Amino acid sequence: MTTVTKQIPDTLLLEERAGHVLQAILGMADEDHGYIPFFAANLMERPAYLTHGDWDYGSSHGRLIDALILARHMTGDESGRDIEARYRENFLGFFREDGLSYRLKNPKAPGSRPPT
Repeated sequence: MTTVTKQIPDTLLLEERAGHVLQAILGMADEDHGYIPFFAANLMERPAYLTHGDWDYGSSHGRLIDALILARHMTGDESGRDIEARYRENFLGFFREDGLSYRLKNPKAPGSRPPT
């Protein structure tokens, strides 16, 4: 019979975890693609790589902005405000005159073209 020992820290600092989350969200910004965050990753390849998908163009921004706000509140970390501003700018750009939010076409998808 095998005994499994779980290692659980004496203290779990959620603020520390939130700091890691904040840095991960900021690191997802693709500067070469208008700061649209990457949504997917292929971790099975060597080297691993990030990819853009349709979700990058409207569906993830709100959750990322919310997570940044909460992580900043927990940590006091103000780094990456410029990237957060770009996420917000992109997010607001998904809304049209009718008040609805529309996911844009992925310009990297076959047969797609940038939104007008």
